[in-house]
Amino acid sequence: MPAKSQNKPQGKKCTCNFGYMVIAWILFAVAIYVLISGIAAQFQGIMTWQEILVTYFIGVVILSLGKLSKWKGVGCCSSHK
Repeated sequence: MPAKSQNKPQGKKCTCNFGYMVIAWILFAVAIYVLISGIAAQFQGIMTWQEILVTYFIGVVILSLGKLSKWKGVGCCSSHK
């Protein structure tokens, strides 16, 4: 029987949650889209400044939720610290 390769150190098993990472990737993509659309609307002048500020705020909130989701997915993994 061939021996298993020992690439990872002993006791360092990955415990990442892949579901939370997928949610984080989706939230990051949506946040970048919202922020870029806010910048485009600002340069084209198609929105009032209140609507643009709301767009930026929504983008930052979605970006923060993505960051929290990423932290929840990888935060306690001993092999990724």
